[in-house]
Amino acid sequence: MLLCALLALLLAACSGAGDGPEATVDFGQYHSDSTGAASETEADSGAGASGETQEGETGESGTGETGAGESAGDGYVPDEEAMAAFQQSRYAQELLDYFAAEGRGDEAFSEPIFDSETRLYTQEELMELSADLCKIFRNEIYARHGMIFGEEDLNQLYGAFSWYEGTTSMAEFESQPLPFNETEIANIHTVIDAEEANGYR
Repeated sequence: MLLCALLALLLAACSGAGDGPEATVDFGQYHSDSTGAASETEADSGAGASGETQEGETGESGTGETGAGESAGDGYVPDEEAMAAFQQSRYAQELLDYFAAEGRGDEAFSEPIFDSETRLYTQEELMELSADLCKIFRNEIYARHGMIFGEEDLNQLYGAFSWYEGTTSMAEFESQPLPFNETEIANIHTVIDAEEANGYR
């Protein structure tokens, strides 16, 4: 009898083992990677930013060229053709001057320009950037997720970076949930505020 009671208690404990802990897991945190789709909440909060940031700057047309270059034992070697196209961009000199001021060389073309995917920027920081650098900052967030820009200068600019793969037109991009993480969404809003405060928009 005692053995039956013990078995009954053991079975009851085992059957309830799955209740509880899994309910505390917050799966929302897994929507913050650079390749996954954003949650509906993130997409909703970023929807207005997409239209504001892309007006007159993106479109359905674009080259679709991917970033170029390769890593060598001694560092990143930019692709000559991509760099020649980069030099044609009206933003090239501004960005090269920025890299020089930051002490960055050719290896900068294998890295993001800004840390807007992982770091929250302040409005004061972004207000120190020129109008073109603010635009580069803002659109880099879209570029990292494969946006093909209607403005060819932006395609030429980002095309020099090894991480850029232009795969998605603006129309396609905006027809699906925005893939931005919360940090990227916050940075889009902050750079827009900085541009407005500086009279850039």
